[in-house]
Amino acid sequence: MKGIKYLLFGLMFILLGGFILLDPQSSLNGYGELALFFAGIGFGVKGLLEKE
Repeated sequence: MKGIKYLLFGLMFILLGGFILLDPQSSLNGYGELALFFAGIGFGVKGLLEKE
């Protein structure tokens, strides 16, 4: 169950970064979106490697 939580948390970060990236008035200048994508990928990998 803990691995699924990390996978969903990672997916949330990836989707959040995508929505901010599509916003033309975003003030993160591309670096914030990349940080959110990498955080989402990190949480997703952690969820996949989690042993229950």
